[in-house]
Amino acid sequence: MRRVVMTVLAVLSVLAGVAGCGQQPSGSARSEGSSSPSSSSSGDAAASQSWLLRFDSYVGEDGEGRQATYVTLTPATGTATVVTMRPVEPMQASGGAVSLLVDASHRWALLDSKPQATSDRAKGVVRLYDLSANGAKRAVSVRRLSHDPSLRTDWVSFDPTDAGVLRVVSGRTVWKVDLATQQAQQEGTLPQKTGWIYGGGFAQNTGEPFIEDTGSFETIPAGNGEDSTEPVQRAGGRVLDPLGDEPYGDAPSPCEVSAGFVTSGGDTWAFCVAGRTLQTKVLDEGSSTWRDVGQPTSDVVPTDSDPVFVLPPTQG
Repeated sequence: MRRVVMTVLAVLSVLAGVAGCGQQPSGSARSEGSSSPSSSSSGDAAASQSWLLRFDSYVGEDGEGRQATYVTLTPATGTATVVTMRPVEPMQASGGAVSLLVDASHRWALLDSKPQATSDRAKGVVRLYDLSANGAKRAVSVRRLSHDPSLRTDWVSFDPTDAGVLRVVSGRTVWKVDLATQQAQQEGTLPQKTGWIYGGGFAQNTGEPFIEDTGSFETIPAGNGEDSTEPVQRAGGRVLDPLGDEPYGDAPSPCEVSAGFVTSGGDTWAFCVAGRTLQTKVLDEGSSTWRDVGQPTSDVVPTDSDPVFVLPPTQG
């Protein structure tokens, strides 16, 4: 029932230059000798904050497997931290729900919405990957935190609005896990209805699990079916789909491939890809002219990859 996100560009090969598994954090300074971008306005305070981009390289005969690379970028300085995850094949999370693999603080990431190791699921363990420079991993025993000896980590996602909070589905029981307080509380039970199933889905803007009607696109809670056109929403704005026909409004797109975000005030931010370099551009509300913001960042975009999303700076 899951759709596979197809690439914007032709995928020529699996991500080149990544040796081994796990994260490979690195930094990238701004490009030398580049032309100076136009000066930013007072509305560009977000340029001095960290944005998080995800790029995917596709593996497997049908492209169902993915290898994610996360780039934490500060546009004003052009500095970035790059973390490359190990490949996942096949990938369970799809569409906007892929954004739920990152916690609301943009510090931790999951490989997938279904823990990869059968033994981890059976033992009630979730493995988190650090998106900061040190690239550390963390194993969380949700079973121990819940004091439920039968708990399994069948499906997991982050709450997109609450930093460090996980949702775990064990059978039909939903648990909410606070990583900061090291507490797990039962949040509820998935409804049971003839002809409906739980297929591992989480609502992209709340993180709540939903059940699906096997004969239609209906869901409980409503609005999470495969025919939904609701965008991923964060920080009062909306995340643009890189695969959209006209993702950047009436003005011409600033570049061939980019990830974008529209703020609550109507400004459009685009993170443009040229080879392995990123350049941030902004289309101010009411304007028809794109302008460069900050510095270009070189050697951060994986070869033969596609942008999946960009998440705005975290609030607070």
